[in-house]
This record gives sequence, C-alpha cells and structure tokens, in this order.
Amino acid sequence: RAAGRRAVVAAADIGDPRAVMLAASRITRELKPDILINNAGQFLAGRLADQTGEAVAGLLTTGVTGTALGTQAFLPQLLDAAPGFVVNIGARVAVPGYPVRVQDTSVAYQTGKQALAIFGRMLRQEVSPRVRVSTLYLPAIASLTDLDDPDDVSARLYPGTAVLPLRAVAAAVLRLLDPALPPVEELVLGA
Repeated sequence: RAAGRRAVVAAADIGDPRAVMLAASRITRELKPDILINNAGQFLAGRLADQTGEAVAGLLTTGVTGTALGTQAFLPQLLDAAPGFVVNIGARVAVPGYPVRVQDTSVAYQTGKQALAIFGRMLRQEVSPRVRVSTLYLPAIASLTDLDDPDDVSARLYPGTAVLPLRAVAAAVLRLLDPALPPVEELVLGA
C-alpha cells in the first residue's frame, strides 16, 4: 500500500483449472495485476512408503500444479504489464548442492520443491524480458504473528534451527520487485 499498490484476493481450489481461471477473472475485473507471488505449498514429512497417495497428490497439486495453473491464468496480464513480475517461493532444499537430511524432508516435499525450481527456470526462458521470474529459496520462516520474535518461534517449532524473520522475507521480495534494480533469477536466504 505504501507504494501505491492494491491487492485483490480470490479463493480457489488451485488444483482445479476452471476454478483458477474463474478466480483470475474476478481479480482481473478489478485490477490489472503486474505481480504474482506463488506461495502456495504444504509440508509432508516422513517416508514415502508411510504416506497416503492422497497426501502426496495434495502436496504436489498445491505446490506444482497450482503454481503452474495460477501463473498461466495471469500470464496475459503480466506480459502486458512489461515488466510483470512472478516470484516463486521455494525452499532451500531445492538448491543444488544444499545438504538435505532425509529426516528434515520427504521424497514428496523434495520432489515438489525441485519441480518449482525447474518451473521458474523454464518460465523465465519463455517470458523474459517482459516478465521477470524469480525464485526465492527460504529456510524455515516465522509466521505472520511472530514478526518481531522469530527466536520464540524457532524454539517452539524448530528446536535447534534458526528461523528467518518474516521481515527478511518481505525485504527480499521487495528487492526482487524493484524494476530499477537488475533482475535476480534465484535468491537463497539463510537464517
């Protein structure tokens, strides 16, 4: 708001192409979006053999299918905005070379985050320079209610793990959305 921007929110089942298109239609009737933040996702811990098919499908539908459908729905407006912006919120576990411990993730979660990283790279090739596509790789982050005390969240939810304050995430996103700065394709944040 401080930058003179408005936001419109529309709920949809992001795994349903028709629902996503209807939600996008509602939004584009009220404004011409030039920014899309893909932040839908869920975490699924544990061994693949112990997870239900529904849980795995839900994770992949939310993080991969939903991201692709949402981006597709808004792509015409983003291309018209020139520059439009897409920011995909990923996880550090998808960064090549990042040490992944099986007890900290799962096959399904890792697969979804790797797919999101590839989606960002391929979309960038398709729409640059008219749309800037960035992927922001995050460690564990604090919730909206814990903006000022991430250490408390860390102690409660992620014992022994530093938690990135949400303010740091917001600052990074604003940097990615600054048209005066050079584009950043991928940005890895640490805690």
